[in-house]
Amino acid sequence: MTPGDLFTDLSAVSLDAMNDRAALQRRTDNKYVVALDDLAALVDELADTHEVLEIDGDRVFDYESTYFDTPSLRCFHDHVRDRRPRFKARTRCYVATGDCYFEVKVKREDGETLKRSIDYDPDERATIRPAARDLVHEVLPMCGIDEPESDPRTSLVTSFRRVTVVAREAPERTTFDFDVEVRAPGGDRARFDAGHAIAETKTAEGDGAWDRALRAAGREPVSLSKYRIGAGLLLAPGEDEDYARELKELFRLQVASR
Repeated sequence: MTPGDLFTDLSAVSLDAMNDRAALQRRTDNKYVVALDDLAALVDELADTHEVLEIDGDRVFDYESTYFDTPSLRCFHDHVRDRRPRFKARTRCYVATGDCYFEVKVKREDGETLKRSIDYDPDERATIRPAARDLVHEVLPMCGIDEPESDPRTSLVTSFRRVTVVAREAPERTTFDFDVEVRAPGGDRARFDAGHAIAETKTAEGDGAWDRALRAAGREPVSLSKYRIGAGLLLAPGEDEDYARELKELFRLQVASR
C-alpha cells in the first residue's frame, strides 16, 4: 500500500484554500505513530469531513529539511532538558516545486509553537545566509531566548514523503509522513519502518478531529522530534538513550563506510 493509495477517496483542496482555512502560525501540535493498516481505516472514517492537499494532480510530496545547530548541539541539548522556550532553525525544501524556506521554530513556555520563515535559495539550503541570521537574531530575543554562542551550522538532514489533510469546517490540519530518513553530515543515516506513518495534528487547542479519532483507536500522543531522534542516534549516541526508546527501535541504522 502506497501513501497515495490511502487518500484516494478524499476530495482535493488547493494550497491557497488550505492556507486560508488553516494557516495556524500559532498552534498546538500533537504527534502519533500509526500503522498503515490502522491509518487506512481512520481515513475512511473521516473522509466526509476532510480534504487532501493536491497540487498539479499530486497528493504525496517529497520534503527535505536541513537542521542547524551550534558546535555544542545547543538545540539538541535544550530539547533533551525540556528547556522552554527553545528553538530550532532549519531550511525546508519542497522537492517537487523547488520552493525553499528558512524557518525558526520556537516552543513556548505554554507548549504552543511559534514559527517564522523567509524564502530561501534551495542551492543555499545547507548554509546560514545573512537573511537567515537576521531572522534568528530577530525571533530569539522576541521570545526571551538567548542568542547562540556561535553561528549554527548544518547538523542533520531529514527527508520524507508527506500527505496533508485539512478539515472542511474547522481550522485544523494533519500531516502524515512516510519513508522518513535522517542523515548526518558524515553519511550515517537511519530510516523509519515503512509499515508506519508519523501523523502530526496542528490545531488551535490540540484536540481536533484527528486527535480524537487517533485516541479512540488507541493511539496516544508521543514525544517525537525527528531532529532529537536523529541527533540522538547519529550525532550524540548514548546521550539521550531513554527518549522515545520504542520509536527509535523502528529506525534502521546504516553506518557509512569510513
